[in-house]
Amino acid sequence: MINIKNFNEKIIKKVNGNSLVGAKLNRANLIGAELRNAVMTRSNLRYANLSYSNLIRADLTGSDLTKANLQRTILGGANLTRCDLTGANLYFVKIELSCLNNADMNKVFMKYAEAGASTFLYTNMYRVNAEFANFTNSIFEGANLKSAILFSTKLVGANLSRANLNCADLTYADLTNADLRNADLTNADFTNADLTGADLRGSNYCDAILAGAILTGAIFTADQIRAVQSSTRRNRPARNAEGEDFDFV
Repeated sequence: MINIKNFNEKIIKKVNGNSLVGAKLNRANLIGAELRNAVMTRSNLRYANLSYSNLIRADLTGSDLTKANLQRTILGGANLTRCDLTGANLYFVKIELSCLNNADMNKVFMKYAEAGASTFLYTNMYRVNAEFANFTNSIFEGANLKSAILFSTKLVGANLSRANLNCADLTYADLTNADLRNADLTNADFTNADLTGADLRGSNYCDAILAGAILTGAIFTADQIRAVQSSTRRNRPARNAEGEDFDFV
């Protein structure tokens, strides 16, 4: 087990492909570290500064990254399954094609993150701030996104089936062709969101706000239409891609 107190930091920054399993790197200064392909499972990285580091295809399974600084870090293809990222800073992080299943991302700040085609199965993302982030084709099945800030977030083709989006802010979000089947959309705000072609069958959007949302080609079950109409009448009706009022019939 490696402890940062007796480990040369210059070596730490050149562990490309090497093993740091169970390493004690809490509060370590790893700015700009070269950790491509590193095996860092079950490591302690609490409060560590990994900003601008290269963690492409690194294996961080089960590691503790509580309040770690991952600003502008490259994590493409990384494995963060079951990681604790509570309160971590992922501002402008590049984390495409990565696995974050069953991770704890409570109150994570990931504004402008690039996270396309990543998986967040059953991940806790309560109150995550992902404004302007890109989650195109990512999977959030069963994830907890309650009270998440997803303003202008790109969720094109994303799988949000059975996800909890209760009270989430999705204003101006792009959910084109997203899968929202059986999702909890209670009190979610979809004002001016683009839901073109989205599948909303079985979802619960009691008290959700859909004012100004684009619903062209969106898929609903017959018993959902009344709820949609009620939601959109609060301010102004939903609209289609041409700016015309959405036809629910």
